[in-house]
Amino acid sequence: ITSQCLTLLNEQLMYEGPGNVAAIALESHGGSSGTVKLPKGYLEGVRALCDAHGIVMVVDEAAAGFGHTGELFGFMHSPG
Repeated sequence: ITSQCLTLLNEQLMYEGPGNVAAIALESHGGSSGTVKLPKGYLEGVRALCDAHGIVMVVDEAAAGFGHTGELFGFMHSPG
């Protein structure tokens, strides 16, 4: 599922034009209906797309930060 999600995100970037996208903002763990973990490798894939196109990646840690997920910040569960 990670590959499919990243492919769709890349297709959307190509449609919009990467130069027209200032940032991609996402949560490391969805929290509005409980803690929903992202597919393995997704954050790393988004990071790679952002780096490739010069896009800022913003990780919202309001719900997942400060130890709520067992790590200081939720993104720390991803190896990359």
